[in-house]
Amino acid sequence: MSPSLGDVTPALTQWSVPQGQQPFGIEVVSDRIWYTSTTGAIATLDPTTNTFTGWPVSGAGVDYPAFLKILGSKIFFTDLYGSSICILDLDTDKVGAIHIPTDGGGPFGLSLFPSASPTHVLFTESQAAKIGRLDLAHVQYVPVDAPRSSVTNSPTFNNVVPEVNVVTPIITPGNPNLPPPIASTPPMNPNPTFTEWAVPSFMTEAPGPIMITSDDTSYWFTTRKNSLGRLVNDDRIYVFSSPTTSARTMDLKLDSLGNIWYTAGDFWGGTPPDIIGKLELSTGTITEWTVPTTGGAPFCLTIDGSGMVWFTEFRGNKIGKLNPSTNTFHEFPVPNSGPAGIAVDSHGTIWFTEVANYGIGGLSTEGMMVPEFPVNIMVLMAGTSVVLLLMYATGKPKATRGITA
Repeated sequence: MSPSLGDVTPALTQWSVPQGQQPFGIEVVSDRIWYTSTTGAIATLDPTTNTFTGWPVSGAGVDYPAFLKILGSKIFFTDLYGSSICILDLDTDKVGAIHIPTDGGGPFGLSLFPSASPTHVLFTESQAAKIGRLDLAHVQYVPVDAPRSSVTNSPTFNNVVPEVNVVTPIITPGNPNLPPPIASTPPMNPNPTFTEWAVPSFMTEAPGPIMITSDDTSYWFTTRKNSLGRLVNDDRIYVFSSPTTSARTMDLKLDSLGNIWYTAGDFWGGTPPDIIGKLELSTGTITEWTVPTTGGAPFCLTIDGSGMVWFTEFRGNKIGKLNPSTNTFHEFPVPNSGPAGIAVDSHGTIWFTEVANYGIGGLSTEGMMVPEFPVNIMVLMAGTSVVLLLMYATGKPKATRGITA
């Protein structure tokens, strides 16, 4: 099959982040790119000016910022090794850390709830097999200065030809008259600030749940096992099992129709199947596509305005796209990058973090370089060879520090 997208050759724009940063989680708000640096910073890229602005957060005791969400002038993010939910206030340039009840719980993924007017922050405790909730009405912390600083880095540009494959999905019909299994999980440590729920051991692979999202009535999470969890009414978890028993669910998102899309692979290595899946809530039907790149490790995903499912392949060094209507995968090679977080802007440009390449990438399938830069910026069309500097002696990326397989 021809690798073209119509008559357009997709364009890849890449920035090196400021020295000392290692990007991981990413969000896009008003076409501005925000990301966490696991070395102790929250930062943003304005792609129209090539300007990076960063806030150091280690002064608040933050060890490893993982994922983030943005609410007005506040940035909420998880601190994986500091066991805290943290808040960066952009109005005051101050940051604070709120320690969760479970020491060493390892907060990782997070979501704002409810989506329309958030009153809580939801998070996974990846080292303690728990789901946590922070009540924003009762937040108290000691603010610490986080002075911002800015630097300008020019990007490089390359055209990228995708690998195209059509994959026939496996469809497992559901029974809407048969409710999914239910696990009871009464709240733990309930207090005005935090509530926690234990995820039953049969649902999750050690050490615990990975990512979380929410609709307006419940909390959804992945388990690093072949199941998705739905926490409802503060004391019950509905269990939705993938028919692929060896699957390890990683990330999940809701689409505009209320369906749950998920990735399955393993960011931390191993040989589980690489899957993009869809759970239709109205019927219970599960559809799963096998990602063409074996061992690519699908990790984070996002859904664009056309219903295309985009995802990072952390170990495959690719950005993937699934067109569910045609069962077609487009995989865009991004060598030596270790892509992790992923987001889409209002123009349909795909943004992602490059853990291994210390960079931010922007992928446009419209054929233009993103964004349109002043003519005095040099355009580097030649490919570059990047040495992977993040390897331990064991061969594991630095980003896996403290998350055991």
